This record gives sequence, C-alpha cells and structure tokens, in this order.
Amino acid sequence: MKKIILASICVFSLALSGCAGFSSVNHNAVNQTEVVLQSNNYKVVKHVEGSTTSSYLFGIGGNTRQTMKDNAVSVMFRNADLQNNQAVININYTVATRTILGVYLETKVTAYGTVIEFTR
Repeated sequence: MKKIILASICVFSLALSGCAGFSSVNHNAVNQTEVVLQSNNYKVVKHVEGSTTSSYLFGIGGNTRQTMKDNAVSVMFRNADLQNNQAVININYTVATRTILGVYLETKVTAYGTVIEFTR
C-alpha cells in the first residue's frame, strides 16, 4: 500500500512540474482595400500593432482563431488612429501558443500593419 501511495505522489509531482512548450507562426492577411502605390504619392507614417489573447483549460474556453484575428485587427486599427488620406497596408499576423502539460493553452494573436499617408 505504501508503494502505491509513493508511486501516486511521484506521478502527481511529475504531472505538476513546470514543463511548458511555445510555438509561433506567421500568417499573412488578405486586405480587401485596394491601394495603388505609385512613385512619390505616399509616405510611411508609422507601424502599428494590436493583439488579443485567449486561454483554454482542457481545450474548453477562449475564442476561435478567426475571431482572435478579427479582434487583433480591430485593436490595431484603433491604435492606428487614422486621419484623412491615411490607410493601413501590409497587414500580417503572428500567432503564439503556450502550452502547459497539455492542460492549459494560451494563444496570442498579434496583427501588424504599416500606416501610410497619401500626398497626392
């Protein structure tokens, strides 16, 4: 009986040890706005980003990947604070996932873009 209890404690201790994994993937966005960038008709104003995070416990909870992308783009546009004659181009995504023992999963989606201003 003591061996079973000792083995159970060892297995439980190993299960709760700090083993974690991390992965990151880049994705490109399809922007529906068509912009014609001719020579000398625009200037780069700044680079902007926005991110959102979801957590899952045993695979339950959080948002879908598409919802997270949409939310990250929404935050990015809010951070861009666009003025007249400005647009966001080159929108890209980074998806980072952190897993702890396959029980807890945290996903962070970040959208990146470049704000340009048309001069003519």
